[in-house]
Amino acid sequence: MPFYNADDLTMREVQNVVQLDPEPPQMELNDYIREAVRKRDLFYFSFFLHHFDKRLNGVIYRFLTRSGYDRYDPARFLDYKLEVLQMLLYCLPKFDPEQKTEFLKYAKHYIRDGLLFCRMIGEAGSISSLAEYRRVRQIGAIYNNSGKSRAEVVSEFAAQSGYKDESGSADELLSIAQRNRSIVFLYRMEQDEDGEEPARM
Repeated sequence: MPFYNADDLTMREVQNVVQLDPEPPQMELNDYIREAVRKRDLFYFSFFLHHFDKRLNGVIYRFLTRSGYDRYDPARFLDYKLEVLQMLLYCLPKFDPEQKTEFLKYAKHYIRDGLLFCRMIGEAGSISSLAEYRRVRQIGAIYNNSGKSRAEVVSEFAAQSGYKDESGSADELLSIAQRNRSIVFLYRMEQDEDGEEPARM
């Protein structure tokens, strides 16, 4: 769908950015992906996106809301959406169309990484990778939820995370976490391994 004015995006435009006109042929979502991989034809991937779009919008809305961001900021929403689409394209060739696993279950980790990457970029700081960003969020969650002193949290986190005697590194992570937390409330511990609520597809 076209943008009428790229300098003044609307939520309707960014929500419908991958919608096709006319409607693509009707298939199961996973069948689009199988055809895209088997035939190496991205038209099928675009058909998949057309039908997955509303669910993807919901995933991004929930993520932005949980992160304390304005979910009605069209430019931010589009950034997140394009990053997730890029991650889906990245993992598409790695998907085995013969396996019984659905593509969305396979791609869940990549989708979450795309969302986390966008949030990481939005939080200024000296974070070099998604892995380090997860550690920052993890130690921040522990500190905010445990009621323990800073020294106790740093010591325990250093031991659990393999920092061993490098508690200075864990302390630096906690400093970054506290600085980021002052920007936006980020540290809600959920069931997922990296502190993120699993994206509902």
